[in-house]
Amino acid sequence: MVAGEPSGDMHGASLTQAILELAPEAEVGGLGGPLMAAAGCHIMRDMMDMAVMGLGRGAAKIFKARRILGETLKYFDKEPPDALVLIDFPGFNLALARAMRKRPTATVYYISPQIWAWAGWRIRKIKKRIQKMICILPFEKEIYEAAGVPVEYVGHPLGDFMAGLKLDDNFAKGLGLGPGDIPIGLLPGSRKQEIFRHLPLMLKAARIIHGREPRSKFFVPCGTREHLNWMKEMAGGFDLPVEILSGKTFEVMKEARVCLVKSGTATLQCAYFLTPMVILYRVNPIAKVLSPLVVRSPYIGLPNLIAAEKIVPEFLLGTDRAQDVAGAALELILDDEARNKAVEGLKKVREKIALPGASQRAAKIILEMAEKGH
Repeated sequence: MVAGEPSGDMHGASLTQAILELAPEAEVGGLGGPLMAAAGCHIMRDMMDMAVMGLGRGAAKIFKARRILGETLKYFDKEPPDALVLIDFPGFNLALARAMRKRPTATVYYISPQIWAWAGWRIRKIKKRIQKMICILPFEKEIYEAAGVPVEYVGHPLGDFMAGLKLDDNFAKGLGLGPGDIPIGLLPGSRKQEIFRHLPLMLKAARIIHGREPRSKFFVPCGTREHLNWMKEMAGGFDLPVEILSGKTFEVMKEARVCLVKSGTATLQCAYFLTPMVILYRVNPIAKVLSPLVVRSPYIGLPNLIAAEKIVPEFLLGTDRAQDVAGAALELILDDEARNKAVEGLKKVREKIALPGASQRAAKIILEMAEKGH
């Protein structure tokens, strides 16, 4: 298995667990992160620092990626796997798939790149380089079938992962929230560059929200301890009741009245808890101007895409527009009708993503392909 970012590590963990439940004799190894390792995948290299944003940052790691690619292929020459499972992370994984075409390994793509949003030309590469696409969003299957790519839809594995979560039952009490307090989650993303791009904007919006609603208190979960101190320094520049928490991401999602959340998997996790949200993603101004030319989907937020309508506010931002983000959040906090409408929409999304067994269905497909070979 190859996963290069936290969401891929999460899905890879659920898949590893499902494979080992179905075939305890299977040997699962790969490139990934701590969740996959905890699930029983032998991690040969931690890849959680490889996800990058922006051309400059990508170029800075290109040599490292090439080195890892070369090391992986040398390992496969000595120990060819029966199946290779590529989990999202298209820059690296499509290059690896290209090199695997002449090797006796079944190459499966699990968690499709977002070709329906941008870079649709990648589907031609996918068609040439893999034997099977396992997709998790219902509309993806039609796209791949139309392009002649062997594809199966298994449902979203988020439900499997979330059902196994063990949350801190004393979390809300530990925050010291009073009966009238309004907890608000700020979820800027897990990567360092995402945090620098989104957290200042979220804090600006939080300051506006707090000025209008003084009962609001803000909580920022931090996924890694190395980010904790400078996130605290960043938040310290704002006169706000804001607390940076080590971990506790899902507890914040569950307890928050509303979340400001970066577009991505976290939006579906909030949907699972039926927590209304304002989805945002910030790009540089030039990219924002060009976005109509390269962005193919009508929405940037997965809940809105799955619902095929805007059930929660979303913003693709070239400038900070903190006032607009704050206004959308305040409507979800203060307007019961708007809030109830959002919750009803999220219930429909949760029905589609929380069906159990997606990881098991994917695992069966992968095991069958591993037995058959290339």
